Amino acid sequence: MSAAGKLICRAAQILVAQVALMQAAVAWGAQRDRYALAWIDGDRATTDSIPNWVGPPQRHAHQGRLLRSVIDLDAAPASLPTMYLEFVGGDTLPIAALGVHRPTQTSAAEATAHLVVDPAPAIGIRLATRPTARIRTEALRKVVWQARGANAYEPATLFYRDGRQVVFRSLRWVEDGVRLLLEEETSHVPLDQIAEIHLPPLDAWQAYFDTLARLAPPAGAHLVQIESATGAMLTAVVDRVERRNSSDEPQASRYAAQPAWALDPIELAIDQVRVCRFFAPHEVPLTSILPVDSSGTHALGAGWKYARINRNVQDGPLRCARRDFAWGFGVQADHRLVFELPPLATRFRTAMGLDQAAGSGGCARGIVRLLDESADDREVERFRSPQLIGSARMVDSGWIKLPPSRGKPARLVLVADSCANDTPAGADPLDIRDCWDWLEPLIELDARRLADEIATRRPAEP
Repeated sequence: MSAAGKLICRAAQILVAQVALMQAAVAWGAQRDRYALAWIDGDRATTDSIPNWVGPPQRHAHQGRLLRSVIDLDAAPASLPTMYLEFVGGDTLPIAALGVHRPTQTSAAEATAHLVVDPAPAIGIRLATRPTARIRTEALRKVVWQARGANAYEPATLFYRDGRQVVFRSLRWVEDGVRLLLEEETSHVPLDQIAEIHLPPLDAWQAYFDTLARLAPPAGAHLVQIESATGAMLTAVVDRVERRNSSDEPQASRYAAQPAWALDPIELAIDQVRVCRFFAPHEVPLTSILPVDSSGTHALGAGWKYARINRNVQDGPLRCARRDFAWGFGVQADHRLVFELPPLATRFRTAMGLDQAAGSGGCARGIVRLLDESADDREVERFRSPQLIGSARMVDSGWIKLPPSRGKPARLVLVADSCANDTPAGADPLDIRDCWDWLEPLIELDARRLADEIATRRPAEP
């Protein structure tokens, strides 16, 4: 048999194995508990019921210990909404309609330019006291009226509904659209002609510090990221999240939260919450920071060239070693992710492994590198996992101490290596099933220096 024939035969065998894996997953899902819990001390468990995901009196404790995350295993990661807002830091808000507010002087809030959006009650998002939500524009990353399918962020680019696109230098919101500053002219674009706007890039760390300054969490308070199965993600202070029950809809309990980008609290239906993640202000999930480089070389997985956030490379849940994980990146090896870190960053930790989508196949390893300014800006390897085959095993890097910055932004490099040069006999050829997960990567900041940083930032008047 020719080499090509052998490869086709092997691919068919893998397809059969993946079908069997899916059938086993369905059977396993019918027997498992509904919720996966992870505590801040690293313990994990599952349970059939959670009395209260977020709000008082439990806050984010279970069995007397602080939780890191709660996952509803019955809820799949949301598909990309048709119309939504995306913010620096990863928050998203599906919407039903959008307009632009013209500043007036009636109140401090009304004097600030902002978007006015209709929430999406059909998918469990609504307001308690207003018909529309007022949204600050400072931390916007994308505004989508008509999703194009591709989810990659392309800075300072406007996409028209007719397929055209234009790169701009700056943007100003006006009542009926936007005014763009181009290289040699300005251009007015009505809202009804726009499919998507990708705003100019913001420094993600500065945006995070500004978010903390606006949220102003009390000493000892934690933040919560509430992600719904319908595509919303809101970051708020745990102590200020309210549970609201409806007298006419007793079963329709909701969480009301006010992220830093919203002028009004936003309500999410509790029965549509998929994940809650809890962090102290000095603990930052790496998924809140877009990589400055995300690139891969794939023999067969060219369609998976982008890293997926909070899901595996096939857009399924992050699952490895028969455990579910609350945040992370899914990539197809070979793939390289590069992140800039602030001077306040002190250490980093991540778990890693082949996703359950790989079944018993796939072959890859994870490598963590740091840019070392004292070594002529070379990348110095700080952790290398063993070669992993199949999704039965997960590896933890342990805490990696970050060197102090000497002026340049520190860089963290995560490499998913497909082991192309040392693939063991019997492993999948090329990059077949090399579905790699970076699981719950976390950056820890110097808490004292962070407090000093936040103290110097006063939020703009709403």
